[in-house]
Amino acid sequence: MQNVTGHLRKEETTMKFHSSVIFVNDIEKSKDFYVQLLNQKIEYDFGMNVILKGGLAIWEIRQGHIINQRLETKNKSNKFELYFLDKILIARCVMNCEKSRH
Repeated sequence: MQNVTGHLRKEETTMKFHSSVIFVNDIEKSKDFYVQLLNQKIEYDFGMNVILKGGLAIWEIRQGHIINQRLETKNKSNKFELYFLDKILIARCVMNCEKSRH
């Protein structure tokens, strides 16, 4: 918003972190994964760009897109870790570990 002199207020011009983005090949499969399996909620759905509540976004980037051409990684692999904690998921993992020991 502008003040009476037409300039932006300082707090409005300060850069702030908004979200992390994961580039995906299929937005529908990715939405199903994050919503159904990881119980994330969609805040905004712009078709090929989806913002999840909590600060994660997924964008479908097609093969010929400039991001694919410019952000190429070594060995064409992208390695990262993304943590989701959920009491029910942890309980299921513990139960499965205990079953596999017997």
